[in-house]
Amino acid sequence: MSGKHASLLSVVVIALIIALHVKGLFSTSLYSYIIGISNETIIIVDGSSSAEVKERDPKTSTAPLAEEISSRTKNTFTNDPHSSHIALLEWQPWERPGPIEDRVYPSHIPRTCSIGTISNGGSLVPQANCGSSSSAYQRVQDMAHALLSVSLSVSSSSSSSSFSSKPKAKNANEDIIACDVCRIMNLAWHRNLSLAFWGDSVHEQNFQGLICELFRRNFTVIERENLDMGLPYCKGINCLRRQRTYIVTSPLWTISKLINSNVLLYYFKQYKPRITVDEFYNTSLSRILAVQPDVLVFNIGLHYKWNARSRHETAMAVILDALKRFGRDQISLLAYRETTAQHFTSPWGEYGIKRGGIKECAPLSPRNGTVTFGWRDTDTRQYALERGFTVIDADPSEEGRVAPLLTETKNSKNTTELIWIPFRNFSGQLHDLHLNECTHFCHTPFLWYPLWRSLRLAMERQFAL
Repeated sequence: MSGKHASLLSVVVIALIIALHVKGLFSTSLYSYIIGISNETIIIVDGSSSAEVKERDPKTSTAPLAEEISSRTKNTFTNDPHSSHIALLEWQPWERPGPIEDRVYPSHIPRTCSIGTISNGGSLVPQANCGSSSSAYQRVQDMAHALLSVSLSVSSSSSSSSFSSKPKAKNANEDIIACDVCRIMNLAWHRNLSLAFWGDSVHEQNFQGLICELFRRNFTVIERENLDMGLPYCKGINCLRRQRTYIVTSPLWTISKLINSNVLLYYFKQYKPRITVDEFYNTSLSRILAVQPDVLVFNIGLHYKWNARSRHETAMAVILDALKRFGRDQISLLAYRETTAQHFTSPWGEYGIKRGGIKECAPLSPRNGTVTFGWRDTDTRQYALERGFTVIDADPSEEGRVAPLLTETKNSKNTTELIWIPFRNFSGQLHDLHLNECTHFCHTPFLWYPLWRSLRLAMERQFAL
């Protein structure tokens, strides 16, 4: 092919790729797409819809074309502010374990993203000595790395009744997005989706972990609202207590003016709901649905004790019935996060049961008790099945699957499916990641990585382009 013809073909291909990309039909990957045309031309189209044609002289270029493409595009990742090709982003200089006073924070990073931040009295508070030692934080990182490595290595099953744990992509260019929160945000941006998290103080730590990971990945995150939602609507622990609203943007989300340039994230704080469907809807769910969330991730249950198991049953029945009745036409993806483990010196670490003499948090053990580990999750799963939900496990570990999972993509809004996000077993290993009490965890970004992988799997199944 002559240089003239190659250049002409280059222009045609570039125009076609840009047109498809702007319409969202070519790829959701915000990286450089590389196409080799003969041995004379290399075309690079980057995520900003700009293009560069690089002429290649076969007489002076002795390296194979593939090697030259790799060499010429070696620095394309530097144009990605989110490090999207990295699944597990290492410690940033400002967040390594150590004395808080020795850390230098970038001006846009909130202190609640500090290593060791913990929920205290309903607020997130940085703590200098949270966790037993720096080795505890390293162990969480190693656990997250091992889980993500297993997850990425799982191949797609040939069975139509199984759910592949490998993140899916429409084409090869998307495989490069290893960062789970980046993929989640890209899907939300492309599909114009909002995400809401609803639950207690531990769930707030979960949500704050997402905010902090977005900061770590250099997304622009702006808190728009932090509303006290108590009086005059409701009093006591049964009320919806607080609403936090964040706007997330990326410099890469400027390709098409046809798509909103931001993603909205919400957190709703509540410990226990009202005990009838109508009360729950009027005081809680109606206010959550008012923001029109497309994705709702929830967990309500940690504050129900073993000796009040029947109350937990009543509460979950109310929640599930109300979500099915009122959320069917609005929520596209409904997800339940498993309840985090506690580590008191009692049977299976449960609070509210007679403890041993040791005051420190301890590894999980039955300790001759009658408590069933994970009883809240077991009960919730059963309640959901009894009410006609199909439970879909978004388990990122190959060996963690407990049931066949559906694979067909469903873009219709449907709350008859309940996505199940595992976390009980992962959190159950972290008895040394507490401070003073054995319920809330000392913050580290790696604590929440398994959740982002599960949510990514669920969103790719539901909303993949």
